[in-house]
Amino acid sequence: MTVTPLDPESANGRRRVLAVDAVLAAVLLIATLFLTAAQQSSSRGTVALVLASCAVGSLALRRLRPDATVAVIGVCGAAVLGLYLAESDGAATDEYSGAAQGMLLATLAGLYAVSAYGRPRTALVTLGAALAGGLTFTVASIPAGEDRIRLIAMNVVVVGVLLTGVWSMGRVRRGRLREVRILAERNRALQAEKDVSEERAAAAERNRIAREMHDIVAHSLSAVIAQADGGRYAAVADPEAGRRALEVVAATSRDALTDMRGLLGVLRGDESDDGRAPLGVRDIPALVDAERVHRADVALTESADPGHLPPSLGLAVYRIVQEALTNGRVHGAPGNRTRVSVSGEGGLLTVTVEDTAPAGWASRTSPIPRGGRGILGMRERAAIHGGTLEARRTPDGFRVTAVIPIPEEHASRPESAAGVGEEGVGMEGVGEERIGVEDTVDGAGSSRAATRRPEGR
Repeated sequence: MTVTPLDPESANGRRRVLAVDAVLAAVLLIATLFLTAAQQSSSRGTVALVLASCAVGSLALRRLRPDATVAVIGVCGAAVLGLYLAESDGAATDEYSGAAQGMLLATLAGLYAVSAYGRPRTALVTLGAALAGGLTFTVASIPAGEDRIRLIAMNVVVVGVLLTGVWSMGRVRRGRLREVRILAERNRALQAEKDVSEERAAAAERNRIAREMHDIVAHSLSAVIAQADGGRYAAVADPEAGRRALEVVAATSRDALTDMRGLLGVLRGDESDDGRAPLGVRDIPALVDAERVHRADVALTESADPGHLPPSLGLAVYRIVQEALTNGRVHGAPGNRTRVSVSGEGGLLTVTVEDTAPAGWASRTSPIPRGGRGILGMRERAAIHGGTLEARRTPDGFRVTAVIPIPEEHASRPESAAGVGEEGVGMEGVGEERIGVEDTVDGAGSSRAATRRPEGR
């Protein structure tokens, strides 16, 4: 629970302070009237009672207006003291004893208030005035006699200790209030910093979720659209080819649904572990194999050892390759040639996906439309790990290159496995049709097994 000081500047604070202090003033006023009512027999005694009552009543504003309160008490006290000194007979002492006690209560309460809530200089002046008034009243109230000096000395010490003690208590209270205010300000600053940090974390999480959804939906839907279009035309000449294309559409849709369920599980805070490792570099060969279902000339030329990369970095590399393949399929020229390379050298992980258009297509192709979120998402994934990503046209196509530093604890290990030759992975000599019916037929059976593994989060 956070403790904050009462703020007298707020409406609720002012009302509460005024109510509490008004009750205190009323109690002290009743006590003063009770002490003085039966003793007043002269006009000067009645005036002293009125002055003492005014001094006590001003305590209702002791915290809201401490300087003004002690000013009223000082004026009333000086007037009562003047009336007392003006009396010539000793009997007058009893008439003023009740008023003097009321003034003492008001002086002590006012001195504490100005010391705790008022200006320090005003508190010192009030202490000096109270000591002077107390000394004067003590000297005047003790009659002549053998013990007069001793009694005066004793009373001066008592009054001095009492007034100084009250002033010191007010100073201690002032220091504690200052500490509470400082702590409250620090708490507010920390809370504001926490709110900003939470907002940034929420924004980063929304961006991460948006990237994941974009990668899942864009990759899967583009594959579904390509197979649906190809199967629609193939079914005219070969109904069996159309059926196999629909099987690929179904398998791709199921994979996308699994991915979306995994992502929604993360959003719901589902911490259950289904035992599946997150996607990474080791899954890129299967991703490339699945891409051949949609276009034949796709090959993985080199792959880094997936065991030497942290899971988050492996997932980022996988998503970059996935998005680059999707862009090449959707925006590239029909029959384009795609080569994927993932290598680690000198503490850097380099990912390259290059699309080469057939002769005569390069000058007429716009591989990536302006304003797309695919390249932005790839750049953000690379930047999260301290890397950079470049996506630009080449004379005969388009190239995406990401360079990401490998963490030191992973960079000291062997960095890459032997490259896989194009001849062993690629499918050379295939026709230039973007979506070949035979390719669809050949890849339909293996799509469900090799398309990709769902993320296990």
